[in-house]
Amino acid sequence: RVGQLCTPDTWLVVSGSLPGQCPPDYYGQLIGIAASRGARVVLDSSGAALKAGILAGPYAIKPNEEEFLQLTGAERFSKEALASLAHDLQRRGVRHTI
Repeated sequence: RVGQLCTPDTWLVVSGSLPGQCPPDYYGQLIGIAASRGARVVLDSSGAALKAGILAGPYAIKPNEEEFLQLTGAERFSKEALASLAHDLQRRGVRHTI
């Protein structure tokens, strides 16, 4: 259904925790489908769902401080760590980190 609804003019937000029966790459699958149709996808999740979703190259992600620390392995939030993460994400296809 996502593939039918998404067009280059579509924005799709995938967010929250996945239900227990969903695989960790479920958001990644949705991102891949939507992006293949030209939609821009914003990902706001955590843990394995966030990591797997990033691999699918969403247009933007919105990690909170705890999620940011998990992604970077940093012990504290810093401008340097944020810049490093944003650069790494851009290489993976994520255009914006909010």
